[in-house]
Amino acid sequence: MAKDPQVHLTLEEAVMTALSKNLSLQIKKTEKEIARQELGVSRSFFLPQADFRLRSSYINTIDTFTPISIQVLNPDGTVSTVTAENVPPKYETDISFVARQNLFKGFGDYGNYRMNRSRYQATEYDQKAMEQDVIYRVMKSYWGLQLFQDQLQSELLKNSTRRQSYNISKVKWLWGSLSKMNYEENEAQSYENARLLEMAKNQYESSKAIFFNLLGTRDMAKTDIVLVSDPIEALKKFKWEDDGSAVTSIQSDNNEIKKLEKEVEASKYKKIAAKSDLYPSLDVSFQHDFVGRSQKDFNGSFDDLKRDRWMVIGTVQLKLLDGFKTWHEVKKADAEYRLSQLRLEEARNADVQEFETKRPELRQMDAEIDLAGKRLEIESMRNQANEINYQQGDISKNEFERASFSRLEAKYEYRKKVINKLLRILELNKIKGKSLLEGIHDNSIK
Repeated sequence: MAKDPQVHLTLEEAVMTALSKNLSLQIKKTEKEIARQELGVSRSFFLPQADFRLRSSYINTIDTFTPISIQVLNPDGTVSTVTAENVPPKYETDISFVARQNLFKGFGDYGNYRMNRSRYQATEYDQKAMEQDVIYRVMKSYWGLQLFQDQLQSELLKNSTRRQSYNISKVKWLWGSLSKMNYEENEAQSYENARLLEMAKNQYESSKAIFFNLLGTRDMAKTDIVLVSDPIEALKKFKWEDDGSAVTSIQSDNNEIKKLEKEVEASKYKKIAAKSDLYPSLDVSFQHDFVGRSQKDFNGSFDDLKRDRWMVIGTVQLKLLDGFKTWHEVKKADAEYRLSQLRLEEARNADVQEFETKRPELRQMDAEIDLAGKRLEIESMRNQANEINYQQGDISKNEFERASFSRLEAKYEYRKKVINKLLRILELNKIKGKSLLEGIHDNSIK
């Protein structure tokens, strides 16, 4: 069976890949482009409109039901009556050019333009907020995957050691030097370790699939990935500065809040546009028509008609009654404006509350990291002593590997505490609107 290809991936590479390929982010970029085109459409109503029309026709009527009697002047001056069933053919060409300019439409065009401009700006902030969210989720998934790798490594070692212990106990039991109860206890522990190992493998594969899906590279889910960026080094670069300006930053820098502010602004101009039918509209148009017509008579000659017309038309229009449609649209727009204000206030309060709740936990996390670090240091020293004892033959390989479990667990807990603090700092910075790209460079494992 072929081994999966191995990929070395830094945190910076993972983030940049996600920013270019993540599907959610691509959707936001497309929504922004749609909003930009909508803004262009609403801007077009301020510009002149021009139409050109060319129409040409040939009409030859055959009437077999009602004969036509026509007086025809003969060449000798006499008049004779002719009955014709065929009406003479007619040729006609109509050329027209119309230019129009809307002068005033009850602030409707202005309101729609400003509404679409605010919506476009809202999509810009929405995209930036999505970028921050994608960066945070990539970092969380990246370091979470590292924890699953550590856990899997620990379970592999435990399972190997427990399997060796089980095989030894089986031999001893068969030779009668071990009781059946002790043998069955070792057997149960071996099966339990095998179950935990299988669970760790499934968790790791599931986490890896989620990680590559987040990056927009699902086809790489079967690769053997090596995550080379160390969270301990990253913690030194991701700074947390509590300068007391959290509320101000949430109000001014948070992209989600900025998006909601633009939605409030868009709702305000939508209300203005809804009132446009309450005012008269005024537009002016310039029109030039040219009509050429040629019709053949019964004598074979053509009767030509030409018309060249120039017009300037001004129009004032006021809607008097529309079944209270405009009244209801204005009330609806006013309610939507109030709703957008409430949503903005709710989001501000929620962010401030979340920030104030999570910020005090950082000091407790510092204490937990210090404690976990000291435990790791102690277990590392103990592991070094056990290694010397193993090399000198004072303890068996089995005993040495079992003693290594405590160090692996201490390392796992320490890295877990560091990652939890990193994620908390990222959460707080995201709420404040601070860029999460700072600090992801050159934090590889030394």
